[in-house]
Amino acid sequence: MIMAQPKGKTGNLNGRPKGTPNRSTSEIRNIFQSLLEENLSQMKADIKALEPKQRIDVLLKLTEFILPKVKEEPTALSLPDKSKFHSFVEEANREFEAKRRNAFLDNEIDINIK
Repeated sequence: MIMAQPKGKTGNLNGRPKGTPNRSTSEIRNIFQSLLEENLSQMKADIKALEPKQRIDVLLKLTEFILPKVKEEPTALSLPDKSKFHSFVEEANREFEAKRRNAFLDNEIDINIK
């Protein structure tokens, strides 16, 4: 009598190592890659012939196969308390005024020299 193997066990101690791609999957990928390479110029022409909106849609769909999807990560915004914010604004204003004053003085000196 033949007994079934428990789930996840094959009884083959020399089976395919974990992470090794399936041979038929590799063959299909190679065939598909060859097909794409042989038809690349026609595909480019077909995409160029599309309306702009359709072209963008096709290109966006194709990027899903090339670029990894970006995971949306929530960001926590923390606003500074009002006193820190006001002191930051005041400091920025002082720096701006000092730069403006220096630029004005530099201009005035240049005008007087000429």
